[in-house]
Amino acid sequence: MKHRLTFAGKKFIRMGTLLLGVSLVTFLLMNASPLDPLQTNVGETALGSMSREQVENLRAYWGVDTPAAERYLGWLGNALTGDLGESLLYRQPVLAVVGQRLSGSVLLLLTAWLLSGILGLALGVPSGPAGGSCGHRGRQRVGEESAGPCDPWDPSL
Repeated sequence: MKHRLTFAGKKFIRMGTLLLGVSLVTFLLMNASPLDPLQTNVGETALGSMSREQVENLRAYWGVDTPAAERYLGWLGNALTGDLGESLLYRQPVLAVVGQRLSGSVLLLLTAWLLSGILGLALGVPSGPAGGSCGHRGRQRVGEESAGPCDPWDPSL
């Protein structure tokens, strides 16, 4: 039992380190971008029609002028407490938007999993007893073709 807990603990530490690294690299790449975040997200036309005060308020709201380390650490602290910010497109919390979209993805995943299991069972069970028949070879061919490209190092080729 202790070995399993140690193994799981190491895996969670590696996962956390990986997530931290990916978030840091993504943030650094976004920070290194030569594009102005206001101009990119708001648009040049809308930005040009705003007053100087509105532009400054927007820059302060998005934290464009704060140091990069402070912005990243602020985002990381919020993310660790479950606050991923607000979606610019939907004007809702990011977790709410992800939750809405996740239910459709899970439904699609479960449907594909069930259909592949049913189809695999329907094609696999009749193929077992009918060893060398034409139907067996046809189902075997369909299964091989749907499995994707073959392994060039397969010794059976």
